[in-house]
Amino acid sequence: MGEQSEVKFGNIKENSMDDEETRQSLLDVIKINTGKTVQFRMVLLARVNDDQQNNQSAISTFFESLLQDAQMHLGALTGLLLLYPVQCVAVVEGAYESIQYIINFFSNPTKYEDYMSKVKLLVVSSNVQRHYKMLHKKNLNLVAPRVEGDYSSPEPIEILVGEVLSQLGVIGRHLSGLSQIAASKELESIQEKKPEAIVSQDLLGFLLNSKEIASPEEYTSFYKKARRVILDENSVWPIRARLLDQIEQ
Repeated sequence: MGEQSEVKFGNIKENSMDDEETRQSLLDVIKINTGKTVQFRMVLLARVNDDQQNNQSAISTFFESLLQDAQMHLGALTGLLLLYPVQCVAVVEGAYESIQYIINFFSNPTKYEDYMSKVKLLVVSSNVQRHYKMLHKKNLNLVAPRVEGDYSSPEPIEILVGEVLSQLGVIGRHLSGLSQIAASKELESIQEKKPEAIVSQDLLGFLLNSKEIASPEEYTSFYKKARRVILDENSVWPIRARLLDQIEQ
């Protein structure tokens, strides 16, 4: 009697008195329950700064340095970097901690503002099979669009994102069974051999400007917030008769 009551469900401990300091965020729970051997894949979209658009080697070096810092002792990060005239697409595969390092890095615009003006996080997937054996880079021989943002689609954003991921998946599966050297050579002619796998610049620009696609900063903020689950029956009107009976008693 007089002691704080508690109820246990598996590994979850729920106290009758909430302690805000000890409540876990969704990100905490994912990190605890995810082993380091599980492979993750993330896809980033970015708009290159105007003064860097003719300096694709600088963007490439920037990503190489970032991935080198992120992999630490957790194993090599692999992936694909597609360099467009005014945009870039980065597919990165590796351990959870390394992927989270990159997301946190891009959550602070001051760290990349010398190279990019806008970054969007298209997807983060877990328990994936790696497509790449190294970080492959490809400068796409395309003409920059004359007008940016002059694109619209009746399709919902989920369909458009799925379309981009499907196209990137074509490249990944095409290179996955090849050695590093063979994959690098094959990537050089990917525009000719797999033109359907090249995401259009207009679509990339549309997704970068979409408010429905989260930035790394928005993604991180969402997952670091503590969550409080409220039952629907306690937040709808009219109140269910069962609860009214309890109140009258």
